[in-house]
Amino acid sequence: MLSEPPASIVGPKRPYWTPAGVEGCPYGVIVSAICAGEVPAPVLDSMHVLERDHASAMGEDRRREWLGGRLCLSDALARTETARSPLLPLPSGAPNVPAGSLGSISHKGPLVVAVAARGSGGIGVDIECSESGDETLIDRVLTAAERLALDQGDRDSPMTATLYFSAKEAIYKAMPARNQPEIDFAQIELSSPLLASTRGWMTASARVKSMDRAVQVAVLLDSDWVIAAARRT
Repeated sequence: MLSEPPASIVGPKRPYWTPAGVEGCPYGVIVSAICAGEVPAPVLDSMHVLERDHASAMGEDRRREWLGGRLCLSDALARTETARSPLLPLPSGAPNVPAGSLGSISHKGPLVVAVAARGSGGIGVDIECSESGDETLIDRVLTAAERLALDQGDRDSPMTATLYFSAKEAIYKAMPARNQPEIDFAQIELSSPLLASTRGWMTASARVKSMDRAVQVAVLLDSDWVIAAARRT
């Protein structure tokens, strides 16, 4: 059972399927919404006809998740003054955003987040909720150098595993699709530690070893929830 996301993660209380901005991300505009229950008619009407057609063959859960992602991403793009276009999936699965813009989507349960920015390069977003047993991810997610940078308390925390998992997922999404098959957790190394004892936004540089490429990541931690956004220039 997922805990209820705090206001810093999901925004103010409001009806389902209502996007709201997440404050403070240094690398793009983040929008979130709780997309639960039946898709409201006004949300369907706001979708491009090609998006409605694409979603029509999906099962109910996948359709709700997919449309929720487009709802949040279109709102985030509008906040960067980007014109609306059909946000259909690329072969990699990432959304196809207008030229000159960047966008990414993530889901956790009914909570959907999207990030958008103007410019070139790549962007990625991930949303996670720390759950019992997440500490088993530590050995798979952290490199040896990352483990050494943490004190014992943070190394043993399930939230540490969630933090690094989310940061590296966002970084993975920000990389070119052609390079993603060669990237795993061990190939991504953060230059400074993410601390489970910290609340609010944390930023770090990271290096993708197989590409010898630097990328920036920002992570918002509050309660059991994490949003990570990565930007590659």
